[in-house]
Amino acid sequence: MPLTYQAAAYYVNPDKDYAVKVSRFDENLLSADGELIIHIGGNTVILQANGDAFIGGADALAGRALVVLYTVTTKGIPPQTTPEKVFVLYEQAVPLPGLITDECILVNGMEIEAPATYYKGAVLMVPLRAIAEALGYEVIWEGATRSVYLNNVISLTIGKDDYTIGRMAPLQLGTAPEIVDGRTYVPLSFFKQVVRAKRVNVQDGVIEISVLSNVDVVVSGEKVEAPAPYFNGSMLMVPLRAIAEALEYEVIWEGATRSVSLNNVISLTIGKDGYTVGKMAPIELGTAPEIVDGLTYVPLSFFKQVVGMNNAYYFEGVIEINNDEVME
Repeated sequence: MPLTYQAAAYYVNPDKDYAVKVSRFDENLLSADGELIIHIGGNTVILQANGDAFIGGADALAGRALVVLYTVTTKGIPPQTTPEKVFVLYEQAVPLPGLITDECILVNGMEIEAPATYYKGAVLMVPLRAIAEALGYEVIWEGATRSVYLNNVISLTIGKDDYTIGRMAPLQLGTAPEIVDGRTYVPLSFFKQVVRAKRVNVQDGVIEISVLSNVDVVVSGEKVEAPAPYFNGSMLMVPLRAIAEALEYEVIWEGATRSVSLNNVISLTIGKDGYTVGKMAPIELGTAPEIVDGLTYVPLSFFKQVVGMNNAYYFEGVIEINNDEVME
C-alpha cells in the first residue's frame, strides 16, 4: 500500500516560480533538517496560513512550522535566503513542560533577558544561548546533527545526555538537552560541571551563574597566577591564598574551625561576615568568605578594608591590588 501524507498547506496560483521549504525553524531560523537559514528582510511578507497578516512579526517565528517561499540562496553551508513570503502554519500551542519558574537570571552580577526556565522533574532547565552568550561564548547551532557548540570547545547534542569538553570523555548530567519553543535548554548543572562556572546558585527567585575568564590579577605591579574570580550577586569574589601570598602573607588554614589567618594577625571564618584584624572589632563587608572548588574566596574589598591596601579594584578585565596613590 503506498504511503500517504496529509497536506500541511496549499498555495494556489503563485505569482512566480518559488522554491518552497516546509519545516520547523529554530531560534536562528534554521530549518529542522539544517538545510536552510532564513533572514527576514524589510520586504518579506509574513502571513498566516489563511493569507491574513501574521501579527506576531519576525520575532515570533522561532520554533514555528513555516512554509517559506524564496527564489535565491547563498552558496554557503547551509544555504541562506531572504524569503519573499513566509506562511505560519496553524498548530496547537505547545507550552513549556513542567513547572515554569519566574526566577531572574544573573550572569556575572548582571541581570540578563532570557526565556523562562522550567523544571523537568527535579531538574531546573535553563536557556543555553542567553546564558552562554552573556558569559562571552560564541554559540553555534549545527542543524544537520542537532548539536550546539560553545567556542567550538564545548559541545552537546539535543536528546543525548553527553556533554563534551574538547577531547575529554563526555560528561553525563542525568538529563539531556532539549528544544522547547525553538530554544535549547540544558540542566542548570551544565554551567557548573561543564562550563566550570565558579558560582551556580538558586536562591530567593534568583539564578546566579558567574565566572570571569581572561581576567588578569595584578598585585603590586606583578601579574599573579590565580584561579578565576566570580560574582556573588554584585560582589566580586577573588581567591584569597594566591593574592595574600603574593603580598607575602603566610596563609594558615584551621580545619577544625574552618578559619583562615594571615600572619596570625588577620583572621576570617568561612560563612561568617566578620573579618578581624588583631584585637579590633570584626569588620563586615556584606559578604562572607566561601569555599568554591576547594579554594577560599573573599570579596575584593577585603584587601582594601581589612588588609589595608590603598587600592583594590576591577576594571576592564584587570584586578589591581596595590599601595599606589589612592584611586578614587
